[in-house]
Formats: sequence, structure tokens, C-alpha cells
Amino acid sequence: VDEARKVLRADEIQVLRDSGMLDKLVEVNRKTWESAREMYHGNAERSTIERLMNSYWFFWPISYQIKATKWLTDIMLNGSFGHNNNALLAGKYALFMQEHKERMTNNPAYAAMYAAHPSLWFTAQMLLPMSPEDIGVSMSRASRLAGTVGQSFLSDWLGTEIGVFTADKQADDPAAAIAWLTKMGPSYSFELAQRLINEADDAPSAPRSQAPQITSIPSTGLPSLPVR
Repeated sequence: VDEARKVLRADEIQVLRDSGMLDKLVEVNRKTWESAREMYHGNAERSTIERLMNSYWFFWPISYQIKATKWLTDIMLNGSFGHNNNALLAGKYALFMQEHKERMTNNPAYAAMYAAHPSLWFTAQMLLPMSPEDIGVSMSRASRLAGTVGQSFLSDWLGTEIGVFTADKQADDPAAAIAWLTKMGPSYSFELAQRLINEADDAPSAPRSQAPQITSIPSTGLPSLPVR
């Protein structure tokens, strides 16, 4: 309103007020500002529990994963791209997963290709931060390291292996633990790229006749790996 008074006459402001336009402009401006504030600073009114669950030092941001889960559920069971497909995509995904499991069991070339490129599949999954198999919520490295250390003491006390946390290499070597905890951003991307290159160089080249060939499902045109 104060900004409007700088460029409009009193009678013009009164016309906008009487028509309700001024109130709508104030509301739009308020919502835009709140959206920008939440984008850069987050929800200032979130609870302590929400702040803890979204902390880097505990879990990766769960609030995003909740929104992403809702989005995934909607496209899998409702529709996408303006089309109401109901559960068609979920059904097709189930067929893809069934074919994948059959190949991992019955097709040695396929299983070897999958096992030889773990970083490639990990990177592909990061392009879509979540999937029906993994919604992407994981404990931070600091939490996993602390859990591994605590787990080792508990395992010794109980006399049995628990095996929930797997940061054993980092827990046994303080230098490796520090390097692991601080490796993020460009340094992590460089390491991941190096792993991808090494896997590509080390992977055996399968004959073309043994490599899994991608065809399409006739009813949908979606890609599918044919059963052998």
C-alpha cells in the first residue's frame, strides 16, 4: 500500500480498494515474498523434530522425500502428463522389475553387466532422486559412522554380529573417516567420475549375441528387456 501511494493518486488508490484489486495485490505480494523466503531460508516455523530430521548430520532432508513420495505415488497410481492412466505405470513397472529379477537369476551376461557397473546404476538412480525401490532417505555419513562404532561395541557385548551399519572401513581408520566425512561437492563428483571410468575400463566386453537387447512392449511402446 505504501508503495502504491508513491505512484498513484488518492482517488486511484480508493478505486483499487473499493474494487478489491488492492487487497488481491497485497495478498499476491505477501505469498510471493513468503515463497521466496522459504526457498532460501526454509520454513521458519518448523518444529525441532522437523529441523532434526532435515539436518545433514542425521538424515538427508526428509521433507523433500515426503513431497517426492507423494509425487511418485500420484504418477504411478493416478496419471501423468495430463492423462489419467490409473495404475498402468505401476503395473508396467512391476513387469520391468519381474523381468529384471528373472535376468539376474537366469541370464549370466545380464547379471555380470549389472554387477560390473555399480557406480553407473548408482549415478542413474541419482538422476531421479527416488524410485519405488528406494525413496532416497538415508542417514548421513556422520550418523552411519557413529552407528558403526556403537554397533561394534554392542556386538561385542551381545556376542553376535548385528550388521546394520556398514562403515567398518572408516570406523577402523580415523584418517579414512575424516576423508569420508569431508568428501562432498566437486571432490565427490570427481571420485564418482573416476569410479565410472575405472568400471568401464575393467568390465569385460560380452559378445554382442550375449548382451541384453532392448526391444519395446507392443502394447505401450515402452522399452523392455526380452526374456531368453
